[in-house]
Amino acid sequence: MLAVIAGGLQAIQARILLLDREIAIRAKANSVAKRLMTIPGIGPVVAIALMALAPAASTFRRGRDFAAWLGLTPRQHSSGGTERLGRTTKMGGRSLRKLLILGANSATKVAALMWTGMASANVTGALRWKRAKTHRVSRRRR
Repeated sequence: MLAVIAGGLQAIQARILLLDREIAIRAKANSVAKRLMTIPGIGPVVAIALMALAPAASTFRRGRDFAAWLGLTPRQHSSGGTERLGRTTKMGGRSLRKLLILGANSATKVAALMWTGMASANVTGALRWKRAKTHRVSRRRR
């Protein structure tokens, strides 16, 4: 029974890897996705999701309107210097909002590691986190 479940999981993992590769290939071939991937925290998956799920950029007058559409900031109703903030609408896709938040968290972690000098090109994220954690602990002991 467990062998059947393990085999199923391996097949799913192989399919996920195949889809990830396909998404990366399509993102590299698209000029808009390439520009989106220059933003820290946005990789091929988030870039393709933004292109597929978000309306055209010309729909929004400014970035804050796009963030309000996503549900990241409150809607703004201001006039004459009086700032009135509405509620957080959460109109955009929930999955897109989650992807952007995960990307932002990842970018801040990498930036913190870069700031502390702990990041290097050949060390994976988990090892960087572990190294930074042990570095913090060793500083406290002094």
